[in-house]
Amino acid sequence: MVSVVFLSLAAVQAKDEHVKIGLIVDALPLKFQKILNLLTLLAGLILFSTIVVVTLFVTIRAWESGWEADVVQRIPTWPVFALITLGSFLLSLRYLTQFIQNIINKP
Repeated sequence: MVSVVFLSLAAVQAKDEHVKIGLIVDALPLKFQKILNLLTLLAGLILFSTIVVVTLFVTIRAWESGWEADVVQRIPTWPVFALITLGSFLLSLRYLTQFIQNIINKP
């Protein structure tokens, strides 16, 4: 389940299909919409870059320490953390790309 969610985040962002509330934003002037979009992309970039760094350290620690989930059978936890790290990294790249594109393309 984790792999489905985190690995699809960048693809959904690339298609611009995340949940949006356009009622208020669409009523704003185009200049403010662009500024709000840049701030949103920057916030996403900062948030998911932070998740990348944190989960990378957790993944390494889980790998080195041999962390396992105690369910029916012992399952290593590092692959799950690695998928979170990878998905967050891909989304961070997508946010960075869109941020730069929005700065270059002036309305």
